[in-house]
Amino acid sequence: MSQSKLSFHLFVFVIFSLFSTYELWAATIDSIPIGKGSLPARLFPDGTVCLVDDNNPSVCQKKLVTIPRRVMKAHSFTFYGVFDMDGNGSPDVFVGYWPHFIRHDSDHVVLLVYKKVHGKYRQYLRLKAESYGYDPGAWFLNETPYPKALFKTRYGGSSGSGLFYLNLKTKSLDLISGSVFMEGDPEFIDLNGDGMAAVFLPGRGRDRTSKPGAAILHWNGQEYEKWWPDWIGAPHVIYAALADLERDGKKEIVAVMEPENNDLGTNRNGITSGSRELATWKFTKDGLSLISKVNLPDARYLSEPSLRITSSNPGIEVIYSRTVGCTIRGSKLECKEEN
Repeated sequence: MSQSKLSFHLFVFVIFSLFSTYELWAATIDSIPIGKGSLPARLFPDGTVCLVDDNNPSVCQKKLVTIPRRVMKAHSFTFYGVFDMDGNGSPDVFVGYWPHFIRHDSDHVVLLVYKKVHGKYRQYLRLKAESYGYDPGAWFLNETPYPKALFKTRYGGSSGSGLFYLNLKTKSLDLISGSVFMEGDPEFIDLNGDGMAAVFLPGRGRDRTSKPGAAILHWNGQEYEKWWPDWIGAPHVIYAALADLERDGKKEIVAVMEPENNDLGTNRNGITSGSRELATWKFTKDGLSLISKVNLPDARYLSEPSLRITSSNPGIEVIYSRTVGCTIRGSKLECKEEN
């Protein structure tokens, strides 16, 4: 075979290999938005983002923007979704990536926002949020008069995640989870009937990595602020959950708390130095009110609790190395160790 033919075949092989690699890479990108609350949309292999009909998602109903290939090829590229942030009728497109292999950027994720400006979609924002690892998540809240977009990153590294609010006024990603390192995803629910979703943050409180071990944020008209716990210091929230304890269709808070400043990590046997409590709160339009609080049996010898709401009338299981069963009778908690 002549040198020219060999060069030609080698060129064809390289081009075919690159094309095949691109096709394989493109096939690994999730075309469905991961963001909850996103408009029905798809990201097609060539980078085109379209609004689609849920009944026929493979057909582009309305093309919005084409994401540049260099962006789609970025490490851990993520299609968050499509959402109208400013209510102008032209939805915005949200994508992101983790520049893991770029040393000076490896502790951040990048959020790109594409917006229609002067009749054409273009990159509107490029923002960074602290992240020591990659744990993407997004939530779009279609609330009046302030639609909201929130994003999760691995803000705490191995300790847990953080939640950021996209602030269009300041063009920034604002950390709203504070010292709460989340384990799992936040929960969004209107707790007091004002039409705005409160944000429940499940934190890693069992070893005091997260202080508090759970929190609830609410929108005050300008920003998110901590609504609960509404005190500083002891008692410390270790675990919490939302549940309809009164069977009235509205959720209450149930939380395991430590009255004293115990350091669980210093005791090899996991023995705490003070008893723990179980407490419940109810939401009203006027604020929060404590329903009941009770000491947990043998709590000084128990650690790392988890909560499970049962179908009894109504019931809560606090699960440690043994199980404590609690019921609410006349808005009062009663607990005992279960055999």
